[in-house]
Amino acid sequence: MRNNRFFVTGYLVFSLILVVFFLFILIDIWWALNVPKTGPIGNGPPKMSAYAWIRLGTTGSLGLINLILALVLYRQLPPHSEEDPHRTEENGTDSKAG
Repeated sequence: MRNNRFFVTGYLVFSLILVVFFLFILIDIWWALNVPKTGPIGNGPPKMSAYAWIRLGTTGSLGLINLILALVLYRQLPPHSEEDPHRTEENGTDSKAG
């Protein structure tokens, strides 16, 4: 399965999308925590619980591990071979072109 270029490339792209999505979630959480809330809405910024920090840290570390694994699998792919029967090895041109 490691030699399947389509699978490994898709895995890498999906991992990058997940990491970017996680960064957007972090920005949203940071924004929500730093917006001043006073008066009837609340009394100062809310504090995140330890459980929320553990969930956030676990999700982020799993996303980074997933991205590292995708990069390792992508680097282990064999070089892309050009399977053009008309190419010659001497000059790299089309043999029927003249």
